[in-house]
Amino acid sequence: MDYKISNIADEILIIENVIPKSFQDGIIDKLQGENYFPWFTIHRVGNPLAFPRGTTPAYPDKNITDDVGLYHLAFDSEPKSVHFEFFRMVLEFFSEKTGIKIGKLMRIRLRYTHPSIAHDDTKYAAPHVDFSTSAPYSTLVYYVDDSDGDTILFDKMYETSQGPFNPLFEEPLTELLRVTPKKGVGLFFNGHRYHAGNYPIKYSTRIVINFDFETL
Repeated sequence: MDYKISNIADEILIIENVIPKSFQDGIIDKLQGENYFPWFTIHRVGNPLAFPRGTTPAYPDKNITDDVGLYHLAFDSEPKSVHFEFFRMVLEFFSEKTGIKIGKLMRIRLRYTHPSIAHDDTKYAAPHVDFSTSAPYSTLVYYVDDSDGDTILFDKMYETSQGPFNPLFEEPLTELLRVTPKKGVGLFFNGHRYHAGNYPIKYSTRIVINFDFETL
């Protein structure tokens, strides 16, 4: 068997070699080769609220770094990129490996971050859920290449009655799990679980692909 599935907790899976190694290399070639892949700037990776460029929000959680990054939106309710079908194939391999059937696709988005000033390995981007919806859905984070800047999963779950957690005003969440980026690994979890991305420190880049979808 060329892959390994670790059941970390209820609805949290870590899948090594979730896609074939040739496809892992193909993704790297597309994103980091000489194909002029289109990346777009987002001035706050973790929090959708707008702040003046170059300013740092006063988060109660001092472990939050919320800085500039790059993104590419492949799908959001409908295809948004000519590369959509290429990245959608990751879900086909994921389903084949895990037996989890993909239902409605919600979003496919790529994130590209670089080292940030004053960031260290205790920190993370602003905690969030990808969608504030009462409907159940799942999230898969695919790590394009080895890096640092762990993905953080927190113990708090989104609840419709409480509204979305706002890291600008609310106290820090309790960490449940940290996952270090490793090429070919997929991290699967309940989409209602609050989580945070990150910025690399020892590596020059950190690239992930986020998939949000309903399961059958």
